[in-house]
Amino acid sequence: MKIDSKLYERLGSLFVYPGNGYGALVALAQERLHEVQPDVMLTLEPFARWVGTTRVEEIQEHFTATFDMNPSACLEVGWHLFGESYARGDFLVSMRGLMRRLGVPESAELPDHLSHVLQVLGRLPAQEAAPLAARVLRAIDKMIAGQPESSPTRALVAAVRDLVAAACPEGRTREKGGELDA
Repeated sequence: MKIDSKLYERLGSLFVYPGNGYGALVALAQERLHEVQPDVMLTLEPFARWVGTTRVEEIQEHFTATFDMNPSACLEVGWHLFGESYARGDFLVSMRGLMRRLGVPESAELPDHLSHVLQVLGRLPAQEAAPLAARVLRAIDKMIAGQPESSPTRALVAAVRDLVAAACPEGRTREKGGELDA
């Protein structure tokens, strides 16, 4: 399956701290999902409904409590994979290099933030994306497990997991013993 860079960018934007136009960003992501991945749109639906019925201040509070104050659900892929080790530093350097090479703009977030990683995945050729996708899937599984089942953002992270798994199904099979078979 071909990776849709616009879809990855739109979903990545949903992991940036929500502002007044956040509902419109969710609608754009849903629109693109409907066009190219309708199954994943169903996974995102509970999150979209929640955003549509919740004040932006409450969404912001939930994001802070879930992703900033809860290390087990934080959005830094490298932290989930490596903790605070030198290997994470190498991963950050590698991600920054990929971002520059692919024209992904930096923000206040670290290069291993899910918003950046999704943009990188969306711009990489599928064969090159597969090893990174395998790592991202492992981190996303931890982000999901770090949230209560009742958390509306759990559906958002699960939709991204389904998208990455569908676009790069060979990603999981290329792992061996925690390392990637490069």
